[in-house]
Amino acid sequence: MFNIPTYLIEQQVLATAATTITFDVATLVAAMNVSWTPRHLLVRVNGRSDRASTRDTTVLQFNGDTGANYNVQFVHSDTTATAVRQSDQTEMPSTAGVADSADANVFGGGMILIPDALSTRSHKSIVALSGAVEAQSIVLAGRWASTAAITSILLQPQVGTNFMTGSTFDLCVVDESFNHTEQII
Repeated sequence: MFNIPTYLIEQQVLATAATTITFDVATLVAAMNVSWTPRHLLVRVNGRSDRASTRDTTVLQFNGDTGANYNVQFVHSDTTATAVRQSDQTEMPSTAGVADSADANVFGGGMILIPDALSTRSHKSIVALSGAVEAQSIVLAGRWASTAAITSILLQPQVGTNFMTGSTFDLCVVDESFNHTEQII
């Protein structure tokens, strides 16, 4: 969707329903064997929740932070278009659309880009594009008000209780091995 090269560091495919998905970013990045320094994270979602008859979205939290440190602006289109700005949230809402449980084998999803996620220089920004079942689209920009490097990411359905069997979640870093003309500082 963003058309940027990525390096997959973990994929979770649900064999049974799950209430949350957690990526241990610090351990996964430390185990990478690449010749370049990872800086940016990308999360891909292709999923369904057990919310019946209405599409759902995914929320996320970084480093177990449940404080009011998440700020977001997004445009959400379903049956009507809605623009929302939320400050001081305890989670980053509406990051990726997921399908509901009403139709078998129907999934939704998207990508969540987190630039400079592994540094301690600034607050973390989030850019996301997603949709579900050709009937929902979401464009989101958000900020996590922390300078901490992201060490873990927790995802869960915003309204439903569980992600359904067959849902897929990928954690990637942006592959900067192609970047040979710029010096990374």
